[in-house]
Amino acid sequence: MPFCHICLTVQRINKTHQFQKLVPDSPITLGDHLLKRRLNLGISITEASRRIGTDRTTLGDWEANCHQPDPKFLPKIYQFLGYCLLPSSPPATLSKKLKLWRESQGLTQLELARLTKIDESSLARWERGQTRPYQKSLEKIQGFFGQVFGCPASLAI
Repeated sequence: MPFCHICLTVQRINKTHQFQKLVPDSPITLGDHLLKRRLNLGISITEASRRIGTDRTTLGDWEANCHQPDPKFLPKIYQFLGYCLLPSSPPATLSKKLKLWRESQGLTQLELARLTKIDESSLARWERGQTRPYQKSLEKIQGFFGQVFGCPASLAI
């Protein structure tokens, strides 16, 4: 067997430095916010995914903006970030506001329907903007979120 007496060396790339170039100073997407926070904390994707309660592949997809997280992860994501991401402008319709409130708490339509004792299909129609809730149902929803938020909640637009 032939032997070679040449030794090759390569410079190791600092991956954190490499990824920091990819994160904008002012993150726009949820994935940008997650990546920036993780790098600022100096933790691995494995550690960040453990804190959020997902796996590293899923978190990587969120950071790369390939997928959006399921609403059930939003409370843990907001806890990880240290703040809640809200749309740049307030929701313009009752349906959008209701969906935003529900998702901010990590609830599915079914879970919210059960917690408020409201029919799930009615809730789905309200979120799609197909119908508006009757006053009694509106009061149930507002009362529920008022307790969750710790202040009066109004779906009035």
